[in-house]
Formats: sequence, C-alpha cells, structure tokens
Amino acid sequence: MQIPPIIHALTEGSPALQHQTLDTYFTPDASFSHPLCAVPSFSHLHLPFVGDINSRWVVWMVYRWYKILSPRIVLEVDCSEFNPESQLLFLRIRQIFSLFLLPFYAPTVNLTTVLTLVPAPAESEFTGLAKRKYLIQRQEDFYQSNEVVKFFWPGGTKVVSLFRWIAMVVCIIGAIVLAPVTWLEQWWFERVEGNGRGGTGPGKEGDGLGYAGKRLVNGEGRGLER
Repeated sequence: MQIPPIIHALTEGSPALQHQTLDTYFTPDASFSHPLCAVPSFSHLHLPFVGDINSRWVVWMVYRWYKILSPRIVLEVDCSEFNPESQLLFLRIRQIFSLFLLPFYAPTVNLTTVLTLVPAPAESEFTGLAKRKYLIQRQEDFYQSNEVVKFFWPGGTKVVSLFRWIAMVVCIIGAIVLAPVTWLEQWWFERVEGNGRGGTGPGKEGDGLGYAGKRLVNGEGRGLER
C-alpha cells in the first residue's frame, strides 16, 4: 500500500477506516504536530471511564474531530519524497477544507507533511516504501501563516499577506539604513576571518567570499559535518 491511499483514508475515510488505518500504519506511541494541535508521544495512560490509551488513540480522536469540523474533505498529494537515510517522508498536499459552520466557505489549503518512519515488525502490512516495511512514528504538518488562517478566518489570507508585504518593506528599509553593518561584516570576512584561515588579509587581494564562501564555491561543506 502506497502513502497517498493512507493519507486519503485518514482524511476522507469513515471513522472506522480512520481507526483501522491508524492501527495498521502508525506506531502505538505515534505523535502528531500541527500549528493548531499537538499530540505528544506516550505508550500507556489510564483515563477514567475510557481505560488504557496511548498517543495513537489520541491521534485518532484528532482525526475524528477533524472529520466532524469538515465532513467533506477533498485532498490531493502533489508529490512525495522519501529519504532512506533519515527515514523521513516529505509530502506536498492540497486539501479543500469545508467547515460545517460555514457551508459556503471551502478554501484550498496547502501544506507540507513530514512523516518520521521506523522499521515495522514482520507482521506489519506496510510495504509501500522501497519494498521495505515501515510504520509512521511521527506526523508533522507545516503551513505557511497565510495558509493556516484559512481554517478559521475567511479573508484572513489577505490580511496576513499584507503584514508579510509590510515585513518585506521593513527588510528593505532596514538593509539600506543599516548598510554600514553589512560593510563591517564584509570587512570582517575579508580581513579577520580570511586572514585567520588562510584567506585574504592585509596587503592581500581577496574576492570577498570569506572562508565559508570559498568552501561552498569549491564544492565543500555540502551538508552538515559530524
């Protein structure tokens, strides 16, 4: 089973299908992160009148409430990319969210979802990634600020976009007014850092890149060093 059907089952499926999908493809201590909601990872917790629960059960409650808020959801997975080294799966998703309190308001919301995967037990059915079995241990949903307000604020995207444009203008003004700070930083890279690491120094002609810039141009320093 591939990832898109799993996402569709969680968002568009019946409550029973949501429960079955979570039990099949999520670890019992799975966690969930969203700008408006978060579920920490835990294995066992006893609740009165409910019994023993784990964080996967709480994630199920989140998805149930999600379906109550928006009984009709249309979702598309535009692209997915799996990194076998970090065991992270990146998804680009578009969804039409129809809030039942606002029946004529159905915005298209864009997000990026990152799934943290772990090797699954042999009996797991999840074989959709590189012919190897994984379970989902953590789900993280990332939204731009102008996207997340679409859930609860009709027209809020325009207001947020206005503030972002104002921030852009502030960046331009600040960069021009405080240009001497940039000049000082450039002088530091050329004279101090470059001289200390075999680069340019007083009396030497430099290219202004500094030590880090030269490493990047030469193809070094790609990725994090350990």
